[in-house]
Amino acid sequence: MKTSIFSNVGKIVLLTALTTTSLIFTSCSQGEDPVTPPIIPEVVVTYGIDGVVTDIKNKPLPGVTVNLSGTAETIVSTDADGVFAFTKLAKKGAYTLSLNKEAYNNIIKKINLKNDLISVAIVLPFTPVEVEVAAGKDNNVILDESKTNLTDLSVELAITEGALKADETISVTQSTDPIDAEPISFIVLHYQPDGLVFEKPCIISIPNTLGEYTISTPQLQYLNTKTNKWEVQKQAVTFANNKYNTEINHFSCYKIDGHSTIRATVASTKDISFESIDNLNGYKAVEVKDLPYVSQRGTVYVISPAEAAKKAGINNKNVIQMMEVAIAANTALTKVKEVYGANTTLPVGVRMDIVGKQSFSTVEHEFRFVKEGKEVKATIAVKTAGAVTITPSLYTKEHTGGAGN
Repeated sequence: MKTSIFSNVGKIVLLTALTTTSLIFTSCSQGEDPVTPPIIPEVVVTYGIDGVVTDIKNKPLPGVTVNLSGTAETIVSTDADGVFAFTKLAKKGAYTLSLNKEAYNNIIKKINLKNDLISVAIVLPFTPVEVEVAAGKDNNVILDESKTNLTDLSVELAITEGALKADETISVTQSTDPIDAEPISFIVLHYQPDGLVFEKPCIISIPNTLGEYTISTPQLQYLNTKTNKWEVQKQAVTFANNKYNTEINHFSCYKIDGHSTIRATVASTKDISFESIDNLNGYKAVEVKDLPYVSQRGTVYVISPAEAAKKAGINNKNVIQMMEVAIAANTALTKVKEVYGANTTLPVGVRMDIVGKQSFSTVEHEFRFVKEGKEVKATIAVKTAGAVTITPSLYTKEHTGGAGN
């Protein structure tokens, strides 16, 4: 018999889909049936975007329509827990989430999917009440919860005489960070109409709701819609009369932060179980189609806000709630039943092994507060489920045609 590249009797030879997609025998002895190994898919990586939608009081919102556009377009609705998921996206890249629900303000969120999977927390505010302001006089506008649905929050806007050229109708809503930039925001406020420019600076005042605590080193940023990036503003954020005060020159989406940072990120993986498809000693070809497996989705606290606060000596429910809203992690990772579409045929003398792995990342968020002139730090850790990587491999050995008895 002529020598095959797999002629070592009794040895199992491994060929992975990373290096080849088919196996070729050089020849076989007279009377033997040639083996035509299958073509198998290369390594499969799935990408995804998931998240949870809440109202401004951190209650899950079911029935929110979520439209995904970008390299893929599809629509889903949030479940009873406010959770939505777009799975098995083929590519990384730029995506846009559009969320709408009757009686709530529509939200558009831009996402740059750089890694395997991203989880987002989105606050959907009620439709704001518009307020009329007059030009030619001082306007001290108080936008309280009844007008904005800001949680226990009254935002003051002092518009001085001569700041407006004409009468205007304005509104403000508490918003989700449209681009999920770090650091995590203390508060994001969207003043409308967008682009309204003042002849003189106006002063916004936001009350501190954290009791004896304040956020450390607050700073003002505004969202540049042309670059889709937050830009730090030069004007200072001062703290007086238990309020954060600063100036703005035009209406836009603003945020105050300066109290959080990512301290560490740890990557890990978990094996996903598949059964081997063994036809080494069979007598006929085996069809291999959809192979089931279980992955995980979502985010979960490793160190919860309550645990972080206790460790830091913080006994303040408002501080804990603020951190919960900022992180908005799910309470558990959800198991999801999925299938890997092998869609191939294994001839006699071939075994297919499948190795599945899912990536996870654990991120530590450090929050910084000030109490009685001293900085207090609380560290929250959040674990997020990432993409699933599936690698099929073929094994073969020399045989004599695979005739059954």
